[in-house]
Amino acid sequence: MAEKTLLSKFVLGTASFGNVYGVLNNKKLNSIHEIGQIIETFTNNGGSQLDTSSGYGEAEEIIGKLLKDFENKNILVNSKFILNQDNELESVKRQIDNSYKIFGNKLNSIICHTPDVFLLNKRDLVYSVFKYIQEKYSIDVGLSIYSMGELTSLDLEFKELIKY
Repeated sequence: MAEKTLLSKFVLGTASFGNVYGVLNNKKLNSIHEIGQIIETFTNNGGSQLDTSSGYGEAEEIIGKLLKDFENKNILVNSKFILNQDNELESVKRQIDNSYKIFGNKLNSIICHTPDVFLLNKRDLVYSVFKYIQEKYSIDVGLSIYSMGELTSLDLEFKELIKY
């Protein structure tokens, strides 16, 4: 059995790659060189999955450019789409299609990043988006869950779409 390396069970979050984000990074964007060094350190220590979002500024585009330098590392990307009160199905599909255009077969899963999907009355929209993702791209889908109430409000249709 192969030995697991230090970061093999971790996923590298990339919110700060495209935004001024975080406690330690509240004044500037990371340079593409710094981002490349972060990914290199992560992969050299066994990491292989990145977490990003269409809502993280230019993070997806930056990561997409840098992944060409890490072809031999078998990096997978988990991305998220963002909902707001005004989203329609076509605008969310554009987010999904753009993420796939950037990452191709490196795209491992797409997650709805929006808390309170059910309070926003977006349940049917998210369900339609999940079906679209699975039918067009055959990749895993999921929800970011922020409360026990959200977890308990998942109905059977969602549970059948989400592998858990």
